[in-house]
Amino acid sequence: IRRPPRSTPLYSSAASDVYKRQALKICLSDNKEVIKSINLTLKNVEWLGIIGANGSGKSTLFKIFSGELHPDSGQIFFDGKPMVEMTEHQIALRRAALSQGHQLTFPFKVREVISLGAYPRFKGRWCIEAYNIVQEVIKLVGLDSFKERLYTTLSGGEKQRVQLARSLVQIWDESQSYEDKVLMLDEPTSNLDPLHQVATLEIAKYFAGKGCTVLAIIHDINHSMLFSDKVWALHNGTLIADGPSDKVMNSDLIFKLFGIRTELVRLNQFSKPNFLLSQTK
Repeated sequence: IRRPPRSTPLYSSAASDVYKRQALKICLSDNKEVIKSINLTLKNVEWLGIIGANGSGKSTLFKIFSGELHPDSGQIFFDGKPMVEMTEHQIALRRAALSQGHQLTFPFKVREVISLGAYPRFKGRWCIEAYNIVQEVIKLVGLDSFKERLYTTLSGGEKQRVQLARSLVQIWDESQSYEDKVLMLDEPTSNLDPLHQVATLEIAKYFAGKGCTVLAIIHDINHSMLFSDKVWALHNGTLIADGPSDKVMNSDLIFKLFGIRTELVRLNQFSKPNFLLSQTK
């Protein structure tokens, strides 16, 4: 694995609103509210972690952000512009989304799947520029050793890393300036071993440090604490906490979200605290 150099996240008091949601509500066919009336704003140049129990509305909110779902009420803005007024191509040039589950049964090679990320920018036109981007991302994610393998023969964790690479190709900028880009990750560490979990999150953190806005759903609360600049906590479709991860995340919040008792420990005065499981309720 070729890990990116560490980079300090960029902050600006003049940061613009990348995503803004006003009075969002979304219901299922039986009129059960999955996302209740909430107002959300995601600034650029920050890493936002979304936490909450299964069924709390995290993935639904993710799909609203990505444009896959439309709210039953409320407005959705992307960089100040209503998303309904933007084409899928316009959104794809600035936002890449890594969703859960990737059904692909065609015998594509790994490098071919990764190359799909270049389509919005190059519109299917293969050129040396697109080739170089794909090769650079393959090295970054550590996929050189099996880029010629068939995607269908990979393990779940390997497929996850290939899809991450595809997403990175989609927003790749040769100048390494990502202030106008958004990387969305829905449980990006699922199926990954501990080494690749950390490597994946460090790659995303590197992009955040270069100005990319990162939105990630992560079930590991310690990963959320360590990597997120800001956290949204969802409980039964309602936003119950919103703020810096080391300020918002505490034992009381974790108990309310997951029903488990934890203790916060800090390795040293410079590190963020970690949660230790104490007992369930």
